[in-house]
Order: sequence, then C-alpha cells, then structure tokens
Amino acid sequence: MKLDVLIGTYNRIELIRKCLDALVGKIRCEHEIIVIDAGSNDGTLEYLESMDGVSLVRQGRLLGQAKSLNQVIHSLKSDYLCWLSDDNVVKPGSLDLAVHILENNPDIGMVALKVKDVTGPHVNIPYLGSIWSSGVLNCNQGMLSTRLMQNLGGFDEQFRDYGIDADLTTRVLLSGYKVVYTKQIAVSHYRNHEADSWTDSDGRKRHLEEARSLYNRKFSLLVQPADSMNDSSGLTLEKLNPLYALFAFNPIENGKINARLVDREFSLADWIASVAHDIRNIRKGRFISKIDLLECVFKPFYLVQQIPEEVRSKIK
Repeated sequence: MKLDVLIGTYNRIELIRKCLDALVGKIRCEHEIIVIDAGSNDGTLEYLESMDGVSLVRQGRLLGQAKSLNQVIHSLKSDYLCWLSDDNVVKPGSLDLAVHILENNPDIGMVALKVKDVTGPHVNIPYLGSIWSSGVLNCNQGMLSTRLMQNLGGFDEQFRDYGIDADLTTRVLLSGYKVVYTKQIAVSHYRNHEADSWTDSDGRKRHLEEARSLYNRKFSLLVQPADSMNDSSGLTLEKLNPLYALFAFNPIENGKINARLVDREFSLADWIASVAHDIRNIRKGRFISKIDLLECVFKPFYLVQQIPEEVRSKIK
C-alpha cells in the first residue's frame, strides 16, 4: 500500500461526510482511507458502514487523538501515512503531491499539508501553523513515511490532543530530516468548536496551555527566551522588493500555469496577505532560511525547516 489516510471522528456526521466526499475516489496513488470512530451515536457508524472505499475502525470510546491514532499506526504496512481531522476537506491532488515530494526528496521527513480555516474566528489568517517556543513552525496536518512514524513511536500520548502536531514536527526535525510546507492550500478547515462534544472553550484553553507547558519541558534545550522570539529584523512588506514577493509560489507547475493564477476565488489581496504571512514565518521561524522563497522558487514546496547538526547533537 502506498498511502494510508487516517481520520478520527466522533458524532460529527455532517463533517465526516464532507471530509470523505473530497477523498473517496479522488486519490490517484494506491491508498486506504481509515476512519477511526470513538463511539458515535448520531448515525456516523451506519454511514461509514455503507461507504465503499473506507475502512472503519471501531474504538468505541474517546481515547484522545494521539492514543486513538497510535492504536492504528503501529500496525500499518504502507509506505506513507497522513493524518486528517474529520473537519478537513482536502483539495484535489494535494495528497498525491505530498507523496511525490516525499518519494523524490529522501532528505524530507514530513510534508505539511497547508491548512486554511474557512469557518470560525481565524478565516482571515492565510494559513495555519504556529511557531512554538523552540522556533519550530508546526505542521497542523501532515504526511510522512510510515516507517519513520513507527520508529518515532507514533504520536506522544502525553499530549492527548493539543500539541501532538508540534511535538511530532519537532521530533522529525531532531531526527535529522527536513520538514516542508506545500505551497498551495491543501486542506480547507471547517472549524466548528460548537460541534465538539468532548470539551468547552475553557477546556480548550486549558488543554492548549498544558500542551505548551509539556512541550517546553520536553524540548527545554531547544526553547528560546521569550524576548529572542520577537521580530527585530526590521523587514516589512512595504520594504520588500516586489520582485522578491513573486517567489512566494511557483508560477509554473508541471509545465502549466499555476492554478492560483486562474483561481477565481484567489485575489491579489489574498496573494499579498499570503506573502506577508510567509515572510512572517521566515523571519520568526528559527530553522528556516531567510532566502527560503528564492531557494524554493521552482519547487512544489517551501518553508523548509532543518535543525543544524550542531544543535541536534546537543539534544541527543
């Protein structure tokens, strides 16, 4: 099997329908779509049982995202795996592109599937991805080799839900691999906390704070003082040479004009905001080259992160 796609769900039938509609029959490489259900009673199980092209794993209870996924990850035999949330809608061709990147770049350990919120309070952010206290830009949703994931022991179950992505991104980097982002939005995120029956707003804040605290303890040798994370370069979009901004994405893909140039939903304002966000990540990300946009101009990925050997050797 080339690719395993893992999706956890619990009592969100409308979201999982939308998620699977974008996947079933739309991935070109050999693959298996595995949906892990935590004991839904809203018709989700009956829907999943009726779906062709979907394998159902009945876990029957809420275990936390890390533990739930790990119970499946350890037995996978595929070349690659990616994890998605049930409120994710994957753009056509995105998973095949990520497989292509990994197959042709053995020094890349993980591909971040660039995520954009299309509902909720963060729709104005060009794409998701937080820079953690270590200076690592985390992958909200990603793809990596199954063997690497298994060698790393899967997700760290200490994090349960929040922080599992930042932790995994950091461990892949500490293993000596690069981590990259797709240039194009790969996943539309239909954020809907109101549909989450397992926690409330205060609970989410508490879990996130706990995850950040755990991350800081676990990677204490990487964590930077708060003042060193401030942006002091003085570089602003207004100072940026307009020609430099052109390198924010590849104008040619596979001999054809990049889809973003003809996407009716993509405006000049969107492009400028996206470039500004790229620059922000490059400036604040500790392990991203300051000329990343130039170095990746003809590549289908960018925001390349790599922890230098001299840094990794102090942590091993």
